[in-house]
Amino acid sequence: MADFYGDGLVTVCDLVDTSGDGNMPVYSLTSICTEYFQERVISLTRSYLARGVDERVDMVIRIAAESCRPRIGQIAVLTYYEGQDNPDGDQYRIDMVQAITNDDGLRAYDLTLYRLEDFYDCTF
Repeated sequence: MADFYGDGLVTVCDLVDTSGDGNMPVYSLTSICTEYFQERVISLTRSYLARGVDERVDMVIRIAAESCRPRIGQIAVLTYYEGQDNPDGDQYRIDMVQAITNDDGLRAYDLTLYRLEDFYDCTF
């Protein structure tokens, strides 16, 4: 039985070029999987280490390792969570994926997210 993470939904997406051959690239998102997530605390160590290399950690979430394995560079669209700004979902770049075993002995992934300022069109 899988854990239930009840803080919201995350849709992991690939960024694809939808323009025709020879045209300027037009990027949009295609859904890979959708999972419930649990928001995690960003530790001071993680925050300061990111600042030391001119990076930013906006959010860390945990998802069950059931339907997909997220990859660094994919886009996470978060919905139905406290603090959501965009009615269509807030978009984040996945900067780190950590495979873990949670307290119940089940596989899960912790995703380190960087909030995007400009959103991509969604095809899902």
